[in-house]
Amino acid sequence: MLALFVCGCGYSAHLPTLGVFDSPVPPETLPNPIYVNSHHRDFLWNQVVDSVDDHFRIKQERRVRQIGNILTDGQLDTFPGVGSTYLEPWRGDSASGYEKAHATLQTIRRQAVVTVAPDRHGYFIEVTVLKELEAVTSPEFASSGQLMPRHDNSLVTRRNIRGATRRTGGGNQGWIPLGRDFQLEQKILTDIHGRLADDQAGSNL
Repeated sequence: MLALFVCGCGYSAHLPTLGVFDSPVPPETLPNPIYVNSHHRDFLWNQVVDSVDDHFRIKQERRVRQIGNILTDGQLDTFPGVGSTYLEPWRGDSASGYEKAHATLQTIRRQAVVTVAPDRHGYFIEVTVLKELEAVTSPEFASSGQLMPRHDNSLVTRRNIRGATRRTGGGNQGWIPLGRDFQLEQKILTDIHGRLADDQAGSNL
């Protein structure tokens, strides 16, 4: 297991990686987007935010608003977050099983976008969770290669390299897209659906 962990943390363009494709879809799934029959848009939005906040840090919110006789779409964006591992059972951003194992063996980060689209009698809620793999040439905590001599006899440390990358790189530099995390999407959708079940029942009376 230790050998797998050390090997899995590194990335090479010449080697296959875990989870290059979208994560497995759970056998029993909710539609995505789900439809919620509700007339209480502020309550609905607050429940969506509260559910997503259990898994990610919220970056920005654009609530559903009424402009004249038209309701605008709402959207919620999160910051990218490094996925939790088996050593962090209290965190819920990595679904159990495949996704948790993947995040344990390699550095994975996720980012969510949730859209709320008004319909005649309710709202369509769509959850999209995107995964990315950190592109590193060797395990982050490996001791070999920490100090690299240059032609002028000075030393370049791994810390200096990472610092330069942070200063000059964009938001996605150093990360490889892995597709969508369907398991976490379903986890969030199920939580939102459960939170709004009573509100839907009241709307049907």
